[in-house]
Amino acid sequence: SPTVERELFFEGDYLSSRREGDQVRVVLSGGAHLPNVNVYPDCRGGYDDGDDWRDAVESARLAAHSLLATAKLDDFVPNRFQRVTGTVSTLEPGCDGYWVPTAGSSEYGLTQIETFDLANVAANPSETAIVGAVQTVYANGGTLVLAGQSFDTSRFISGIVSAEEYMVNTTYLHRFDLDADPQGATYTGSATIPGTLIDQFAIDEKDGVLRLATHVQLSNGNEWRESSALYTVSGPTGSLEIAGRVENVAPNEQMHS
Repeated sequence: SPTVERELFFEGDYLSSRREGDQVRVVLSGGAHLPNVNVYPDCRGGYDDGDDWRDAVESARLAAHSLLATAKLDDFVPNRFQRVTGTVSTLEPGCDGYWVPTAGSSEYGLTQIETFDLANVAANPSETAIVGAVQTVYANGGTLVLAGQSFDTSRFISGIVSAEEYMVNTTYLHRFDLDADPQGATYTGSATIPGTLIDQFAIDEKDGVLRLATHVQLSNGNEWRESSALYTVSGPTGSLEIAGRVENVAPNEQMHS
């Protein structure tokens, strides 16, 4: 006869979850929001010359800056709620657990990791969040890795062909230590590697070294070429970098398993 002891509600979409002992870590995608900033000038009535247009743009810019300057924390971070015995209340955000990675922070969105202690269901979940969207979750007993895909489409302009190939797809990695704080997830660094992961089984970790198999796409704007690659990524806290690589494996073939 299961009974509900507590209900928790989070902004964002469920991506994945992992359990290690009594700790359950739920990864949520999205949930970030911004103040209602208008970035477009008021075009009603038209403009007589370029000076009028410039003044309208400057007015919109100043109004946006003023709104951001007076914004509160609640205007940015996702909301969290709990319901206990029918009463709904707000859970304050874990402000010390928000991070802006130097790699991968240009992608839209927010990714949250909420850690629950099954041995103490009354305790508030521990929260860690990074700026950026991810699609893949990997975890073992002591390490959690989030991976987000990125595609460079800036050169996809009709009729322009480059003399050199450029990389179309990359992956942003975000590593978390699960042993430093067993009740949470401690962010330890980010890195960028060429190509994209097929799924969570294309990554693992051993002795502090991440091993990743990726599918790499190259293009000169007209022709495309693809291959597979293997990368190892390691480093101390705050310094995650590519340590080794084997590239151009099986050109024009795709990796499936």
